[in-house]
Amino acid sequence: MSEINPGIFITFEGGDKSGKTTLVSSLYEYFLSSGIKVISTREPGGTDFGERIRQVLKSRDAENIDPWTEFFLLCAGRCQHIVDVISPKLKDGYLILCDRFTASTFAYQHYGRGLSLEAMTPIEAIARKRVYPGLTILLDIDPRLTILRRSEVELDKFDQESLVFHQVVREGYLAQLQQEPRRWFMIDATLSPEDVFQKARDKILELLKQK
Repeated sequence: MSEINPGIFITFEGGDKSGKTTLVSSLYEYFLSSGIKVISTREPGGTDFGERIRQVLKSRDAENIDPWTEFFLLCAGRCQHIVDVISPKLKDGYLILCDRFTASTFAYQHYGRGLSLEAMTPIEAIARKRVYPGLTILLDIDPRLTILRRSEVELDKFDQESLVFHQVVREGYLAQLQQEPRRWFMIDATLSPEDVFQKARDKILELLKQK
């Protein structure tokens, strides 16, 4: 395979326990072994600053954080992530695989938390600095499976949310997919990890051939 230039930014979305992290890791190893300049990253996270924000937001002690505070922290982490990682790597022609991005913010904070879309949108756009994914892969999962898959030992703030919350978040993802069907690609998260990987890989390869 030839190197990609300019870079391609691909995000992976879905409810908790949908298998995003496993998929991103598998795809990263595949493209790395294929000679592609590739990095994997995540949100919240992606930088030292972002990882500290992640620890705060996912802590059980964060249960009483105001939803707007949660949103502003996510935007702060995203802004630094764009500056330190995503923009430079795009300019260098990398394939960027990112576990969660803008779509998660709107699914969780707008649909899930009920924050105003009109108020959120311009703030998130400032944090994103005009960077937008070329492709968003959605691992769709029934929220009831999210509840069944979670481990009591590893529960974080978002894992502890109610079934109703996770159902609304799923509806938020599906609504965003309907708004941009050409940029989104949905995969049934209940398929085997091998099948999920193959579908995602083939979709990304299709996108690379268009470059």
